[in-house]
Amino acid sequence: MDQPVTFPDTETYYVTWLGGTSGAFISMCLYNMTTKEVEISLSEHGHAHIHQKLINNNYFISNEGGGKIYNCVSPKFKNVPLIFVDHDPMTEFDKLFVRYPKCKVIIVYVHDKMIERLLGNMYYKNWCDLDYAGRNSLEFWKKVRTLEMSEYNHPKDVPMEMVKNFLQPWAGFYNKDPFFFSKGNLPEEYKNSIFYIDFYDIIHNMHKVLSQLSDITGRPVSKFLEEQALNYQLKQVELINSKLPWIDDK
Repeated sequence: MDQPVTFPDTETYYVTWLGGTSGAFISMCLYNMTTKEVEISLSEHGHAHIHQKLINNNYFISNEGGGKIYNCVSPKFKNVPLIFVDHDPMTEFDKLFVRYPKCKVIIVYVHDKMIERLLGNMYYKNWCDLDYAGRNSLEFWKKVRTLEMSEYNHPKDVPMEMVKNFLQPWAGFYNKDPFFFSKGNLPEEYKNSIFYIDFYDIIHNMHKVLSQLSDITGRPVSKFLEEQALNYQLKQVELINSKLPWIDDK
């Protein structure tokens, strides 16, 4: 039997999150800490979309439909940290850590009270900010909009009250995957290589999040990254104040 391919000396990070829970921002913070400082430019509603542009820099985005991303690619640069980003529950820890023994897994944990913000983020950051959604969002919009919304060909055009009436019922039956909505039930042998970052903290306690990332990477938080994080936070506040004022998850 062929021996599995392994990269025992590669500094590796695997970040997985539910869409709408700021994982792209966390991935960009990692890139800034471990690789090089780049501006975290934001879409109109605050999505850290620049991460789509880093694919050629040892930064790999989920391989949808083609198997687990960490099984499908290899490091492009020997001395550059490797970052995988994904939206799926991790079920193959053994395979991941055989291939990348130095991997550190970061899971964005979601508390129930953050579901409305998650959905609001999906609506405005993914569906409205079409240039950064990575798919044909208008076609997707036509499938999910309600009968009352049918006159609106773009989700940006829907009145705020109608958006509220669309999102709030959805929060009640959102499929809460226990991988992201609970902590624990992880393999004991990898417990020192798996970390949770709370979506709540990304929004309301950024200092704690940056401190966690510093501990995980063993690198300091630069003044530049602090400024980028503040810009991100302010954009999230702007989104709530201007588009989702009924959300109060503090």
